[in-house]
Amino acid sequence: MFSLFCSCGSAISAAPSAALSHVEEFGGEEAQRKIRKEGRLSMKTSKLKEASEKSISIIQSHRGILEDSTLTKDEYEAKIRVPPLELDQLMNDLSELGKVTRRQVRLEDVTKQHDDFEAEIRNKTELRNRLRNLLKKSDAVKDTLEIEKELARVQTQLDQLTGAFRKLNSQVSQATLKFSIERSRFPGPLGIVGQGVGLFWNALW
Repeated sequence: MFSLFCSCGSAISAAPSAALSHVEEFGGEEAQRKIRKEGRLSMKTSKLKEASEKSISIIQSHRGILEDSTLTKDEYEAKIRVPPLELDQLMNDLSELGKVTRRQVRLEDVTKQHDDFEAEIRNKTELRNRLRNLLKKSDAVKDTLEIEKELARVQTQLDQLTGAFRKLNSQVSQATLKFSIERSRFPGPLGIVGQGVGLFWNALW
């Protein structure tokens, strides 16, 4: 299992592309590996509402789905699902809306977790089917009650495993992006004067 975590910055600005190349170079059996991809993009702008509205059309152009979003006076937050191969370009396009303060891409190999789920679901399904057959053949009331109790327990476990397996598959088939825009703050007249005085004294000393 491997996990790659890439953060924006001048020294590692090419890291997300390198990480993707590492995954795309898998061949043969390796090409079937299950990769979960997640991104985070934060920025600032003085035009918060305008940027949030433009982001919607950008998301749609990359076949993205806006799962959740919140807009307040000072901040816009959104959770986006997008095809994994579209994530990097989506982040590039959204970055044009303001000054980027944080950019991260994380790749996680969940192949073993995926295979473990498949094996456990298969085993639980076989056990449930055997219990159903035993229940059909049971004549004693006590045995029937015990089998029904065990069958209910196994079915509950199977339902939980199936739900978790579907969630994992969804995370593999669609990348997740947490996107936020913060309104830029500008100092008022007194703040500007204060900054000027500070620069003046710094220059003197």
